[in-house]
Parts: sequence; structure tokens; C-alpha cells
Amino acid sequence: MIALDTKRPRARNAPSARLWSALVVAGTVASAGCSSSQLSGGGAYGSADGGTPPCSAATCAGACTSGRCFVTLSTPPNNPCLAYDFVLGQTAVYWLQTEGYVLRVPTAEPKGLAVDAAEVYWCAGMSTDAGYIARAPASGGPQTTIASGLNTPGGLTTDGTNLYWASGSFALPNASVFSMPVGGGTIATLWSSAELAGSIFSTRGQVYWATAGYGTTGGGNLSTTVDVLTVPASGGTPRQLAYEKYPAVAVADVAIVADSAAVYWTDTAGNVMRSPIDGSASTVLASGQTPTHGLAIDETSLYWINTSNAPCVTSTVTKVPLDRGALTTIASPEGTEFIGLAVDDTSLYLLVGGLGVKCASSSQPVFCTTETMSVVKVTPK
Repeated sequence: MIALDTKRPRARNAPSARLWSALVVAGTVASAGCSSSQLSGGGAYGSADGGTPPCSAATCAGACTSGRCFVTLSTPPNNPCLAYDFVLGQTAVYWLQTEGYVLRVPTAEPKGLAVDAAEVYWCAGMSTDAGYIARAPASGGPQTTIASGLNTPGGLTTDGTNLYWASGSFALPNASVFSMPVGGGTIATLWSSAELAGSIFSTRGQVYWATAGYGTTGGGNLSTTVDVLTVPASGGTPRQLAYEKYPAVAVADVAIVADSAAVYWTDTAGNVMRSPIDGSASTVLASGQTPTHGLAIDETSLYWINTSNAPCVTSTVTKVPLDRGALTTIASPEGTEFIGLAVDDTSLYLLVGGLGVKCASSSQPVFCTTETMSVVKVTPK
């Protein structure tokens, strides 16, 4: 993602990393007759769509509420305020923390941070020539540095053959997008610009990314711009898919995903956008959003996280059909925050931070007060 605000610390200066593995922690099986309006096993999540059939008591080993089954997979031992870059592999969920840990929990089911069938990859380093990319076995094991001397690498993604990442920051402009074989080797430059690139996504032989920049309006006021670009994974001339300019400096993240038909991205004005890969006109899928963490895609829908800080931190996951339609919302309880998001064929995986604060007890935004965090699997998604 391209973060135009900095409320969550980043892990790019972490000197080392390790894999942490945990067994699945299943909650108490819901009692017989658990319906869409009942709750069993803890948690207090809600859905606004009202059309999801009740979860089954026979299959829900956790909280059955609003027609969905919520199962806590693990409760890691570190601070949720320091977690980011949450991705789903073939057999496990992975995320980063600023202490320098790469954390892993099995999903029991057959993208910064990237993962393929065998390895998990991450990048770190905030200074000009001290960044690196490392990998470790997806099942756990020692790390190997496969690239070093990099300029602030971020937005890491993989297609299983190559790794792709961006360099540069607001302090170190002149950003670039690079590729390298997953085992290390020659680094190729796919694109360079004075804009800041952060969010990258690769699929079907193409690499997609979004840039954020500052400009001025006709009246001389500051503005923000978002440029959505793509290039073949083998290299070539980047092609612009979308360009938007906003009349004020907005504070938001810019995230991007793609499929065979379109690229989907979040702009700096609270919109979730769809831009066809042929470069034709963009469509607004949702407006009035604050998708500050995560953007995920499956065959039919797009998912993102909204987080509100007033008067207390709460989050929602919002879902919309790829061709536009009604929004579906899953809300977090008071005093919790959805930090990371991933999807597979059947379920939604959330990195949930419990802040230990009741909304009614505080008139001020509360960001982090305790060290509780859990990985929650939500079925159906």
C-alpha cells in the first residue's frame, strides 16, 4: 500500500526475522440450533447484508453470529499496533511486526510480505542502501537474505517465479519498481519516476502498481494525485490505466489488486475504483470509504478494511461484487481493529487487534492500549 498517513509503525528497519508457528486454537463448538441471531464461543461481530444463511452448529467451532462462523486460529504474543502486511499462503497465514518477526499460523486450508507454495518473503530497511529482501521456508526455518543494499524496499509481491517490489519514500523520492527471481539473482528495473510507488500486485504475467504524488490545483492549493500503471512481468513500456487528481491533500492508503479484466484500487478520497485493463473509463465501486488496511480479491468480489477512530477504534470489512452492487459489511466489536485481511475460496482471514477499550469509556480516539491480537477465520466470507 501507499500510506499517506503514518499512524502505524513500519517494520522496514528490522535487523532480523524469524518464523513463529502455532497450532490452531478452536473455540467451543456452537450449541445445537445456533442461528443467525445467536452467538456462541465469544466475539460480537455483525453483518449488514442480512442475506447470509445461518452457520451450522455442526461445523462452527467458534462464534456463530449473523450467519457466519468466527473461529480464532491463534493468539500471537505481540502487540497488534506493530503488525502489518498480512497475507494468505496455501497452508498458512503470515504477517510482519516491527520487532522483526515474521509470524505464521496454519489455516488448515489447502501477498512488504509475499508467499508462495514453498517460501515466505519479506523486505525491510528504511535508509538509502540498507534495505534487504529475505526468505524463509513457509513451514518455518532459518532466514536467507537474497538481496541487500536496497533503497527502502516495500510493496513486495510474487507470482511464484519472480519477486516484485518498489523503492523510495517521501524522504527518498525517485521511486522504482523492480523484479528479481524468487531465489535471488539479477535485479531488473521495470519503472522509475519521481512519484512514490508503494502498492504492487502481480497476476497473469502482468505487474500492477499505484503511485501517489503531490501537485497544485488551478488556485495554487495543494492536491494529491494517483496514477495506476501496469507493465509485463518480463519488462517493457509501462502503460497507464488510470489517473486521478484530487483538489485537497487527502490522508489515506492507496492499495491495488487485479484480475484478468480490470485493476481495482483505492484512491485518496475514500473511493474504491475499478479500471478496465484496456484503459477505458474507471468506475466507482464504493464511495465514502476509509480503506486504510488491506485490499483483497477473489473470483466474484472485492474486500477492504475501513477503520474509524471516533470516538473509539472500530473496524469493518466491506465486500462488493467486482461488477458493482450492494455492499456487505462485517463489523468488529467496540475497541477492536481489523489490521490485516486475506481471502481464500471459502473464508475470510482477519488479523484482529483487541485494544481493551470500551467505546463509551473514552471520548478520544484510542489507538493501542493492550497487547492482544488474534487471527480469526470467518466462514462464509
